[in-house]
Amino acid sequence: MDGSNEYEYFCYKFKVSNNIKKRLKNINDNYENLKNIKFYSEENIKRLTYLFSKKDVIDLLLFSACEIDKDKKINISELINHVNTSEIPKFPISGNYLKKYGYKSGEELGKKLKFLEDKWINNNFVIDNKTVEKYLGKPDQN
Repeated sequence: MDGSNEYEYFCYKFKVSNNIKKRLKNINDNYENLKNIKFYSEENIKRLTYLFSKKDVIDLLLFSACEIDKDKKINISELINHVNTSEIPKFPISGNYLKKYGYKSGEELGKKLKFLEDKWINNNFVIDNKTVEKYLGKPDQN
């Protein structure tokens, strides 16, 4: 693992399972992030757990134990325990909620949901009704 796609050749050459390919791809895609100390913050670990899965985040943490400088004083086992014991956040806004504001099923509703979800994630999984109403605006009239 070095940020290149050489893992793909390894997977081809040794005929690994699709599950192993997925795990190696996850590590490869996040390889550069493992060098950043902010990667190991509980806030970022929570975000990654939401976006991927607990298993994927644990894979990254285990792999990073081999890669990080010992001077960084990162306790990987504590972070893995945090991942195992934490609840994965659930996005509190649904399409039905947006329909109450006049949005109809379709692309516009999906884009607005994704936008609000990004705001929620970037605000450490907190969003209040006032913020939602601020960003909802009026749906496009076709």
